[in-house]
Parts: sequence; structure tokens; C-alpha cells
Amino acid sequence: MMTDADILLDIDQKDVDAKEIAERLRFITMFTSFEFVRLVVYETRKGFHLYFWTSKPKPSAKDKVMIQLALGSDYRREIFNYLRICMTPLPKKWNVLFQSKYDKEGNKVSEEVHSGRTLKLEEEIMALYETKEVVV
Repeated sequence: MMTDADILLDIDQKDVDAKEIAERLRFITMFTSFEFVRLVVYETRKGFHLYFWTSKPKPSAKDKVMIQLALGSDYRREIFNYLRICMTPLPKKWNVLFQSKYDKEGNKVSEEVHSGRTLKLEEEIMALYETKEVVV
């Protein structure tokens, strides 16, 4: 998906722990200059795509890969992202999540869905993060 989000997570499991993600966000905020200001979550066939926006300063490409990995994004995706950002010049579209996926025959096999479940997850993660009640 083309987005202006700063941090893109691909979580390949359905049992996402909002408290765990909020704790990781709070830890990153404590030890870096990044604040997370917005979150949008989509459900996929395997799990979830999480899109985070940060306040200024914006994270560099290396920061993004490190943060995405620390927040639990698919490690294979993040290793490939790391290899992409080491290229010269840096590809314009190196940090992407696909809204839809298709099989070899062109049949759609997965699609991002925004639902009541994802809205609840968005609200829960950001509420825990913003209250600063999360223990790190």
C-alpha cells in the first residue's frame, strides 16, 4: 500500500497483544527522539498490517527498519528492507505493504480489511501508549 506512514509493520499472527506493542512503542520513545502520533490497523489473511505516523524528527531508513523489527514486524521482511536500504541509490519504494496479494493464477488470496476488530486494536494500542501507564 502506498502510504505516507513512517513505520509499517507486517505481523503474521492473529493473536496480537496490544499491551506488548504499546510497551515496545513506549520503550522506543524513551530511548529515541520518536513519538508515535497516529496508528491505522488492517487485518490480513495471516495477521495484521500496522501503519504508524511519528512526529518530527522523521525516522531515517535505518531507523525505520530497526523500529519495525523492534515492534515485531516479520523479520524476513525487515532483513530484505535492510538489504534494500543498503543499496545506492536508495530505492524510492523500499518499505511497502501490499493491500492485496494474488496467487499464480491471478486470484486474490489476501486483502487488507479495516473492521471493528482493527479499530478496537488501534484504540487499545494508542490508549495504552499515550497514557504512559505501560511498564517497560
